[in-house]
Amino acid sequence: MRKLELQIIIASILFCEASVARLATNDSQSYKVTEKQTKTSKNLEQKLFQRLSKELVEKLKKEYKTDTEKLDKKEAENFIRELGSNAFEVVRTKDIDLNEVKAGFDLLLKNRFGLMSIAGFAIGPSFKSLNQEEKAKIANDYLPKDLYNQFLSKFDSYKTSKFTVTGSKVKSYRHVEVESQLTADKNIKIVWSVYLSKGSIRVYDVVSGGVSASNILRSIYTERMQTKKDFWRN
Repeated sequence: MRKLELQIIIASILFCEASVARLATNDSQSYKVTEKQTKTSKNLEQKLFQRLSKELVEKLKKEYKTDTEKLDKKEAENFIRELGSNAFEVVRTKDIDLNEVKAGFDLLLKNRFGLMSIAGFAIGPSFKSLNQEEKAKIANDYLPKDLYNQFLSKFDSYKTSKFTVTGSKVKSYRHVEVESQLTADKNIKIVWSVYLSKGSIRVYDVVSGGVSASNILRSIYTERMQTKKDFWRN
């Protein structure tokens, strides 16, 4: 068995609902945003306006809030349905180039995914010892790029595909697994782990073809840290 496959299996065993639910609270905390990150965000927004409509940009920037303490199936399904719709609006924009697609997904990830929690799981126990700026760098700089390269880049090849939410399962009072299907040359099943944490609805894991995005990221970062323990300090 290859080393990467073994790491994925080990990560799968470690990845349980209790650990994710605990990590989910991280995304409701305040993390320092540097001047550089603010400037980068503004530059991305200016670039998006070259092709994408102002209306679509506002959709991508939208963060989902709710006053309820329980996440129900319908709300979680609608959240994923709109996320998929927004993603395809980006890739189907006329004359859009690859950099603009990445910029669009960057906004989508930062406002719909629990990046701080995913980063905590991917890095492991040592994540707690990092300062807020280092945590923010991993969550806001490295994760969006790696998620795009590993998974979201495939959306561009499915411009004529159909994305459908097919059902959901309540896992706990604030955790719903939403099932969906991407129809192209073949049907691809995608399962989204959606959590409600302190009024914010976000995605904490995506499983496609039986493979967990969070587990893959953990394997990738484990290998990086074997080469350079603090690779984010470049």
